[in-house]
Amino acid sequence: MLHFYYDGFIWKVREKSTRQSLGLAGGTADVKLGSFLPSWALHASKWAVAFVIPLTAMWFGKVYRAAPPVDRTGHCGR
Repeated sequence: MLHFYYDGFIWKVREKSTRQSLGLAGGTADVKLGSFLPSWALHASKWAVAFVIPLTAMWFGKVYRAAPPVDRTGHCGR
């Protein structure tokens, strides 16, 4: 995951606005991702797909598909 984060940052540095924010000169023209969603919404949707949905699914499985407490405590090796 860290590799993909750094790779995305490296590609983002090519944008003129990012380079200006970092105090770097040069760069290519700004890349527009599309006017349908603002950039923060696109970023948030990527996080939702990568982390929020899987974590919610794991939580749901842990809470609603867990064994009853009697079964869980019955295997403690007494």
